[in-house]
Amino acid sequence: MASIEFPLSFTRQYSGPLDTTGVFETLVDLNTYIASNPIAYAGQIVSVSADGTLYIIMDDPDSPGTLILNTAVDQDELDLKADKSTTYTKGETNTLLDTKPSSDYYNNIVKITQSAYETLSPKISTTLYIVTP
Repeated sequence: MASIEFPLSFTRQYSGPLDTTGVFETLVDLNTYIASNPIAYAGQIVSVSADGTLYIIMDDPDSPGTLILNTAVDQDELDLKADKSTTYTKGETNTLLDTKPSSDYYNNIVKITQSAYETLSPKISTTLYIVTP
């Protein structure tokens, strides 16, 4: 693949992606792009604005040379871990809540809504609160 060095940065002139093939309004639009556009490639990260879902375009293992979608991450299913730099999926969070693990620092994990957390008093320092909208 040819490359070019471009020693300047880009500045957006409107509220949209720099790469027009990075965001699609609907899943139908995205599937049409994958099926008919020769620029689509395995490893491309794309999103659907209608539902906020991220996808990774991948090679179909059952049909080499054919591209398919793989759900990357559903932003609604992410809960922040205690270290505030990595995340649990919703399923992992539910498993943690079911098993109530403990450690030297946290002796309880509680899933709580944002409004309930804001009114909670006192907040226990050894409890890990998983706050949801």
